Amino acid sequence: MAVRKQTKTNGLRGEFVVNIDDKPLTGISSMNSLRLFTKSNGYKLDDLDKEMEADPMGTIAELAYYSCVNKCHRDDKDIPVSKDKFVSYFLDNIDQLQEVSEIIMTSLSPQSKTDESKK
Repeated sequence: MAVRKQTKTNGLRGEFVVNIDDKPLTGISSMNSLRLFTKSNGYKLDDLDKEMEADPMGTIAELAYYSCVNKCHRDDKDIPVSKDKFVSYFLDNIDQLQEVSEIIMTSLSPQSKTDESKK
């Protein structure tokens, strides 16, 4: 499998590893990766729902990309792939897309975690 879930340190954070051009790349989905995504695209946080409706796969792919940028920033490294190349490879792997989508959406939806813990 191309993606593996790693330990989550809090409810607003998810980690994953994707294979882009046969190279593993780790992403950390968090409030900072969301900030990087919105800042880079000139969006306001309120625009996220509209973007998800208009282009769900593209939005998830870009959120995954900025999650990888987030991890690279933490490691004082530059991301080794352009956004366009990342998105191209990411969207070609449906299993990877589904698993990473789940991780990202869970990490950005604290309400769903609260609901799960009540079960």
